[in-house]
Amino acid sequence: MIDVKVKDSDIRKAVEEGMDSFVQVFVDAIGNAIDNKLTLETMQQLNADQITLLAWSYLHQEVMDGGYIQLIYNGYGAFIFKNPFAVAMRNWGHSRAIHTHSSRKEILRKSIVRQLKLLSLTKISWLYTNRCQNLTSLMMNLWSMRNDGVQ
Repeated sequence: MIDVKVKDSDIRKAVEEGMDSFVQVFVDAIGNAIDNKLTLETMQQLNADQITLLAWSYLHQEVMDGGYIQLIYNGYGAFIFKNPFAVAMRNWGHSRAIHTHSSRKEILRKSIVRQLKLLSLTKISWLYTNRCQNLTSLMMNLWSMRNDGVQ
């Protein structure tokens, strides 16, 4: 296992700034420990909770920035949808996240996910606008979980 170090002063500062900053301190520490390179080798050096926190961070960043299509286009689809992310979230007590994750997974399975890497960003934007409108409600669900606190 790799040693992930977090400074007490960073935690204290983040607590004053709020929940997002607090979580980000740990995400950053994990990222620094693996030189911000998530590979099979670095994943083997992390524990399940560290991997889950990274997965949540990637999911949150990508979906809030460009939606689930961007998450997949940027190469995180398999990491989120082909790993036991939902099981880990259930173990953390986040039943709402499990439902959202399962819904996304089923919708994306039925879509053209395998083809996305072959498409331009313009084509992906068109697909999102014209073919994947049902993902919007799932993005809004994730956004509300962020704002309300995951339950």
